[in-house]
Amino acid sequence: LQEAGALILGKTVTAEFAYFDPGPTRNPHDQSHTPGGSSSGSAAAVAAGMCPLALGTQTVGSIIRPATFCGIIGYKPTYNRIPTDGVIPLSDSVDHIGMFTQDAVGMQRAAAAVVNNWDPESPSERPTLGVPNGAYLNQATDTGQLSFESTIEQLEAAGYELRRTEAFPNIEEINKRHNQLVAAEAALAHSEWFEQYNDRYAMKTVDLIKKGQEITAKEIAIGRRGRGELRNKLEQRMTDHGVDLWISPGAPGTAPEGIDTTGDPIMNLPWTHSGMPTVAIPTEHINGLPIGIQCSGRFGADERTMQWSADIAAVFNQ
Repeated sequence: LQEAGALILGKTVTAEFAYFDPGPTRNPHDQSHTPGGSSSGSAAAVAAGMCPLALGTQTVGSIIRPATFCGIIGYKPTYNRIPTDGVIPLSDSVDHIGMFTQDAVGMQRAAAAVVNNWDPESPSERPTLGVPNGAYLNQATDTGQLSFESTIEQLEAAGYELRRTEAFPNIEEINKRHNQLVAAEAALAHSEWFEQYNDRYAMKTVDLIKKGQEITAKEIAIGRRGRGELRNKLEQRMTDHGVDLWISPGAPGTAPEGIDTTGDPIMNLPWTHSGMPTVAIPTEHINGLPIGIQCSGRFGADERTMQWSADIAAVFNQ
């Protein structure tokens, strides 16, 4: 970013070791609510107009969720298209570096500077959008589901074709597999530090590491293998149903009240587990708080996913 001319303002507040223990950051739209996390300060800084671009990481939902809560654009690339060199790992197998911007055009400029082998695309065709019905969508709150259905209606009115299909019939199994993998790899990454400094860790991080210490090598192998299996199933379903881009709620609902939690990343988890590129787009405000969707494309197709997402963002004047 510096080579591209960026000026670095400073380090934003983020949750301890990219997990769930939050700092003092508040949501710029309503300071009695969380900005999300773990990339809390990054999302809040962009949303508050302190900077046009900020970096974040995502291991479950730490970019897309705070972007949704703060009403800005968030981008989680295809796994490892932005290298994680220099990052203290939480879970090597699913850690992603991504970014926050105030608009889609800004995200395209930023991606061109930092994503490996970025090759801008301008697809002429309008994508067919896939809606992952079933147990996955039922994880969202009533408010989140109503907002999402309203978004679907607006996209259809704008000329988009949408196809509904159950993408995650085994979502509970996927959630468990991902969370076990994160816990186990966090325990491995922190093994030396935790042995010496466990009294300095926040309790939420302690609980994660202790849980990870009990997970077997076989369970870790299943979790790692499951990433590719899920990706292949999702892309096969896209092929079978003629879907170009998945859309889904960017968070279960609007940002929860209070700053002792960063909210639930459950809607982001399968897209992180699969490593597929995902872009958060704000769509509306409910009682003063932003809410939005996430667009997920094929593995490696970040350029096309980004351009299609920018076109969708324009429907909502973003």
